[in-house]
Amino acid sequence: MRGISAVILLLLASPFASAQRGTPEWEDPRVFSVNEEPAHATFVPYPDERSARRGALAFAPGAPAAVGSPFVRSLNGAWKFHWVKEPALRPADFYRPEYDVSGWKEIRVPSNWEMEGHGTPIFLNIIYPFKRDAPGVMGEPPKDWTTYEERNPVGSYRRSFTVPQTWAGRETFL
Repeated sequence: MRGISAVILLLLASPFASAQRGTPEWEDPRVFSVNEEPAHATFVPYPDERSARRGALAFAPGAPAAVGSPFVRSLNGAWKFHWVKEPALRPADFYRPEYDVSGWKEIRVPSNWEMEGHGTPIFLNIIYPFKRDAPGVMGEPPKDWTTYEERNPVGSYRRSFTVPQTWAGRETFL
């Protein structure tokens, strides 16, 4: 029997607007998170007590699983990636299975997209690099600022993978 297929997505700027409030979620201070599980202590599921006692959560680069647990898989590695300088330019429907991402570049995950050649690194410890108009993030800063052209960049990530058949019927979190 074949494994269960899945696609994982990560949006750094939500594509959904707070329609009732007329404000994009990324500018609404009442929106703290979207589609997140409640916080909890780190844990690793094991098939039995013996394997839990000798197991360790240790991801090696390129390793598919946590050492000792058949129920953990690392999604580190190459992901399809698309970068734009503002939310209006993002591919809003890229999460749909039929959306073609074959022309997208790949990026290493985990990584920093600026260090992977997307956007401009902004490393400051004193000067705030955006126009001060909280909670707004798209206000026009001075033209000589890097953030004039890149006010609120959006990275869209996509990766396909197969959930192991042995996980069928188990509660699975990404």
